[in-house]
Amino acid sequence: MAVTSLGDISRSDGHAIFKVQVRLQDHFSEKYSPLPYIQEVGKRADELFDDDRAQEAGAYLEKMAEQAVSEERYGTAMSLFNELTGYYRNTGNLDAAWRCVDEIVRLIDLLDLWGTADAATAMLNIATVYKAAGDPAAALAIYKKCEPVFISENVGDRRLAGLYNNICVTALETGRRDDALYYAEKAWRIAERVHMDGESLELVRKNYNAAKQAAVNV
Repeated sequence: MAVTSLGDISRSDGHAIFKVQVRLQDHFSEKYSPLPYIQEVGKRADELFDDDRAQEAGAYLEKMAEQAVSEERYGTAMSLFNELTGYYRNTGNLDAAWRCVDEIVRLIDLLDLWGTADAATAMLNIATVYKAAGDPAAALAIYKKCEPVFISENVGDRRLAGLYNNICVTALETGRRDDALYYAEKAWRIAERVHMDGESLELVRKNYNAAKQAAVNV
């Protein structure tokens, strides 16, 4: 049975993927990322994608990220580099994705954000670069480090369920079946408690079933 990450979007449709990730910001706090400006940038990037101008959209985001750094708007820059990381990962440009990862880590250091939900959210995106580069074990280690931060920062049940689901998927990829089932059960309990529905519920259900099947087939 195939397994699918929730939030770790790795389908083949780069345009659709990017449009999900460029909703710039449910996940970064306004303290570090002025929301109206970020939304305006995201809207413009979406418009370029809608016109089948993906390269221009990437170049536009790159330009705006660099401009934010030069103007010392570091929270905004961090959000934009986070989006660029996903864009480059999903277009197969891992060298550029790693460059963005380096910039994100530098900005987390600069803003002293380690241990916050903002930094953990960025690290989840970095984990997907490790997976794309063929190192799911490194991605799994990052996901697990994000769990206590998400709990202490009270990010909400749905995001926590998404994290647990991604840990399940990555644990299965690395052959850690006990881990996969443990986190799949945690994701499923949250999904039931909050009455999750639609595609998200089906992904959690599918991966829970896959983890149970994998545990039986040891």
